[in-house]
Amino acid sequence: VMDPGAVRPLGRLEQRGVVHREGLWHRAIHLWVVLGDGRVLLQQRSSYKDTNPGRWDVSVAGHVSGHSTPERTAREEAQEEIGLSLAPAEVQRLFTIARSETGETSHGAFECNEILEVYRARCSARVEDLKADPSEVSALAAVERAQLLARITQPDFVAIEEAYLEALRPWFEG
Repeated sequence: VMDPGAVRPLGRLEQRGVVHREGLWHRAIHLWVVLGDGRVLLQQRSSYKDTNPGRWDVSVAGHVSGHSTPERTAREEAQEEIGLSLAPAEVQRLFTIARSETGETSHGAFECNEILEVYRARCSARVEDLKADPSEVSALAAVERAQLLARITQPDFVAIEEAYLEALRPWFEG
């Protein structure tokens, strides 16, 4: 659990369900994977996910556990969600942003307040080389870098705030 004003841990560990039910601030990661052909990988969230099931999303996403770092979490989630093994040198931190989202799940209302660390990884993999975990990911697809920002603003994509898009733009345009 985080103090959003100071972006520091409060020394409390809570389960994901509690964090979302109570709207507690917490750390999370987004990892944008640039494939060997220069396209950017997207994932379609599994229909089993409690938040945003079936929607398209960033290549890899996840919560940072209390005993991990955001960079390590990005690499671990890449392995878990899409079967991609990344070395620390392949993961580049882009920016940090606070974001909030509210919605409904089968468990009731949720309020997700995150201090989000956003990363980019370049790898030689192709989409067909990756193995999605069906409990996490329904499908994988790749888009040209020039099309990424337009694609992620479509209604079938997990909502992304304008401030996030503006911070992402320099890394994927041109």
